Amino acid sequence: MRKTPRTDAVWERIAADLSLEPDVEFSTLARELEDELNNALEKINRMEKAGDMMVQHFYTDEPRSVMWEQSKEAKP
Repeated sequence: MRKTPRTDAVWERIAADLSLEPDVEFSTLARELEDELNNALEKINRMEKAGDMMVQHFYTDEPRSVMWEQSKEAKP
């Protein structure tokens, strides 16, 4: 199974219906994916802020707070 099922589906739709405009189809998909990415990043940021508050209030020993900071990934 491929890792890009939605992109593959757009290609299949374009191949099946030559009246479709590829640039319109793919720009629509790109906007949907970007919206989903932004929503996911916002959720990650909220969760990290909650984690920061938990570390600040519950973990007084440095190793755990360092572990928390290391666990957060860099995001675009």
